Amino acid sequence: MTKRWMLYVPDIDPNSFFFFFFKGSSGRSYSVRTYTNATSRPRHRTQDHFPHTADEILNLAQHGETVRGHDVNDSAHWWAITRHLNTTHLGHAAAATPRTLRRKAARTPATPTTSGCFHSSQGTPLLSMADWQTQHPARHWKAGYSAMELARTWSSAGGLPPSFQLALGQPPFEGLVLERGVVEHNTDVPGRGRASCTDLMVTARTPAGTKVVIGVEGKVDETFGPLVAEWLTKGGANRQDRLDGLCEALGLEPTQVGALRYQLFHRTYAALATASEQRCSHAVLAIHSLEGRGSWGDNWQSFAAFARALGATNVDESHPTPVGVRMGVKLWLLWVTEPAR
Repeated sequence: MTKRWMLYVPDIDPNSFFFFFFKGSSGRSYSVRTYTNATSRPRHRTQDHFPHTADEILNLAQHGETVRGHDVNDSAHWWAITRHLNTTHLGHAAAATPRTLRRKAARTPATPTTSGCFHSSQGTPLLSMADWQTQHPARHWKAGYSAMELARTWSSAGGLPPSFQLALGQPPFEGLVLERGVVEHNTDVPGRGRASCTDLMVTARTPAGTKVVIGVEGKVDETFGPLVAEWLTKGGANRQDRLDGLCEALGLEPTQVGALRYQLFHRTYAALATASEQRCSHAVLAIHSLEGRGSWGDNWQSFAAFARALGATNVDESHPTPVGVRMGVKLWLLWVTEPAR
């Protein structure tokens, strides 16, 4: 019986994925095609090239930190990651699709999917734009509104959009691959009241195994809402309790933040809390500007002011800005401008 997998085996090659197959149950006859490092054709290697049996290779892959949570039999998933790495590291997706996947694709009607990366807050897979639409009120689901534009950009990418790949292309995020994205992700914040609802909460991982949470806030022409001072005057004592808790987590002084936008506080806290819960090394608050505007306008000024309050010295578009450790997690702020259509 022939078995086939797309595998990541860091003990053999931390920079490459393999299309791995072997025959029989003896674990002695197998071969590997290395795609990620391919230049024009996959590199073909046999068991003579490795000091491992087939079973040992499968064991290394199945228990590798980098593939935790994914079925090693899901060739389409690993192939998509392989093509992403080819493009990221080589500038092209050189390897041809394995014949088995071509046959599968030929039998399957073409439908717009998101590769199973995205889910609702209840865990339901969101495999199409129609699925994403179910997560938003009808009044928000319109062309040119952030809900639809964010869904269009991320679902068509099937992972990190090219704009995010470019912005996160350097250490410690180099080679980052999206593992899961939760749409309209709710996070409890200090004090009483509603949870913070992040547009898209992403969990990703680098080839070296570094886990990262990215809280994505999409903007077209919406603002970040009221200033902290304005927000405080429109509620009871609980709002001060909530602000105190947020400021304590972010290392800010509540009496000094009145001129900052309140939404940035709880969205940042949400990314940090999610990263802490999932034991991630890094949390990124990412503003995804979907209308083609760069580093100008009121939203940019609000974002830059918030970054400076957290300790940033230089705030540049499309470059992650480190602002220290909060809640035991390294915190970064990022502004990504999506090119106008």
